[in-house]
Amino acid sequence: MKTKYNLAIATLSSLSFLAQTTPGFAATPKENFDWYCAQCHGVDGTGNGINSVDELPVGPMNLTAAKEMSKFTGPMIIKTLTHGGPVNTLDSLMPPWGNRLSTDEIEGLMNYVRALCKEDGCPK
Repeated sequence: MKTKYNLAIATLSSLSFLAQTTPGFAATPKENFDWYCAQCHGVDGTGNGINSVDELPVGPMNLTAAKEMSKFTGPMIIKTLTHGGPVNTLDSLMPPWGNRLSTDEIEGLMNYVRALCKEDGCPK
């Protein structure tokens, strides 16, 4: 169990490093989500990504749940994507992507994340 936790931490640290050093990868919001977010949030946004292990202090948010997503305005999501989880009192393991993605890419990613939530009560 501890090995899975350490692997998840190492992977997240690597992603943060790559975010600062790797030239552009993806063009569409879905491609950006699949590359930067799905490892933790899962390809469907339910929080079941490969890095989502029970040993983490806080699991990735279920982006498809109205109960979770209704807590966050568009500007809050953009702030989180840009500056990382701690800026909105979310998990400190969520890296900032503002040093990697353009303002337009972050806005597109925010819209994509919003679209994952299809339950009644999901903000649009």
